[in-house]
Amino acid sequence: MSGHESGRILIGVCQVSTRGNAGAIAMATGGTADAVYNELVANLLGNARLVPAGIVAVNRGQERGYSPAYC
Repeated sequence: MSGHESGRILIGVCQVSTRGNAGAIAMATGGTADAVYNELVANLLGNARLVPAGIVAVNRGQERGYSPAYC
């Protein structure tokens, strides 16, 4: 059974944006982008997965019948 049929919510997290945000956070806090990125990834929600590019994941999901939701 696919995610939309079972009522599960699947969260795709854009890796490109996550890396960009990690760099900004690192600059603001004096850390390294890699350390911040690793911490962000380690603390994703259980139903969240990194995807190489968010827009591509949204398009592929729509092709398979999923509906995107933006919060």
